[in-house]
Parts: sequence; C-alpha cells; structure tokens
Amino acid sequence: MKGEAGHMLHNEKSKQEGHIWGSMRRTAFILG
Repeated sequence: MKGEAGHMLHNEKSKQEGHIWGSMRRTAFILG
C-alpha cells in the first residue's frame, strides 16, 4: 500500500516536471 502510494506520487511529480520542461523547450523554440 505504502509503496503503491509512493509510486503514484513519484509518477505525478515526473509528470509535472515533464510539463515544465515541455513549456521551457517550447518557449526557447519560440524565442530562438
């Protein structure tokens, strides 16, 4: 149970980081 919750939390964090990186790369592409 605890491990499952930890996995979900990690997955959510990775998704957020991916979204942030996607936004940064898109912005850099527009500016560049």
